[in-house]
Amino acid sequence: MKTPKDLLAGVPLAGTSTAGIDQPHVDSISKHAAELVNVIFRELQGIFPAWKQAFSDMETLSSAKRNWTKGFIDNGIVNVAQVRTGLSKARQIARDFVPSVGTFIAWCNLSPDDAGLPQALEAYHEACEKAHASSPQSVYWSHPAVYQAAKSTGFFELKSRREQDIFPLFKRNYTLACQQVLAGEILTDLPKALTDQSPKTLAEKNKDFHDRVQEKYLQECGFNQLDNPQAALNCIYELLGRKLN
Repeated sequence: MKTPKDLLAGVPLAGTSTAGIDQPHVDSISKHAAELVNVIFRELQGIFPAWKQAFSDMETLSSAKRNWTKGFIDNGIVNVAQVRTGLSKARQIARDFVPSVGTFIAWCNLSPDDAGLPQALEAYHEACEKAHASSPQSVYWSHPAVYQAAKSTGFFELKSRREQDIFPLFKRNYTLACQQVLAGEILTDLPKALTDQSPKTLAEKNKDFHDRVQEKYLQECGFNQLDNPQAALNCIYELLGRKLN
């Protein structure tokens, strides 16, 4: 006979909401959620002594299970890791009475502390320090989310730009990485920001200015129309009043 732990490990919840999903898939989600709730109730019965006071008869118990199943689907409790988190927190609660579905759902959601995620500024300082390593990917990082945010921000940028300029971008990337972790997702490359709103340094502004001046000069000389090195060399010699031998 399978234990609740075995059943938990084998429940492959497939979605977060039934909106816009075809009926067979909806039925599958509902079935998995119901199976998961059955396992959870079995576990909660052993955790909270006042179980029978909450569910005194089968009708009350069945109604509660339906509400919990709907609550799980509506709130995106979609993987076993979330449920394990909820049960772990339930075992740490010093009370006799069974929690409401809303309370248990809140327990299922990882907090940054649960996941071992440092605060954003602490993560930023770690990223700046390790960005100076010859091989940042080879050194120890306190959490993969910190490394992922640092990589997405850019190791060169972290070690060369001022905190007031680069921290907002790092914080944005770190927030996205944390969201992936807390959702139980595998960390992937983070989507690039649509625009980099951080102010440019004086050196960057100077480079932009000289790039524009150079582009204007090339246009005036007609160099921007040239499509091969030989033609460019001919134009340069003509500009110097010399002939190409």
